[in-house]
Amino acid sequence: MQDYKLENDVEKQTIQGITIPNLKMFQQICFVVKNNHLEGWKPEDKDVKRLVEQANKPEQSIIDEINEAFYGRRLDYGDPLSWTMKNKLGIRDAAKLADVEFQIAAERELLLLKQKAKSKSKSN
Repeated sequence: MQDYKLENDVEKQTIQGITIPNLKMFQQICFVVKNNHLEGWKPEDKDVKRLVEQANKPEQSIIDEINEAFYGRRLDYGDPLSWTMKNKLGIRDAAKLADVEFQIAAERELLLLKQKAKSKSKSN
């Protein structure tokens, strides 16, 4: 198995070899990638490309999902056959589900950063 390394070059504004010319977008994507990398995500260049695409033109379904999340939602938890969380993607392989969840979370975090989302909490 090949060792994994997250490659960021602040001066060249690259992540995993993908150049992000807009400084603010680079900083936002870098934050999202590093945050999820700490949780175990190992993004490849294709994942960074997808984040850049989402930063430039987010999918309406992602925007809708984020808006819905702010109002709360009850989840139907585990799949007893595979011991993974039930999910809309129908993925039953835990490792594959984790990787997809990291990508989805990174895309949504990026969009929230771009929108400068503010919490409704009175403590903020």
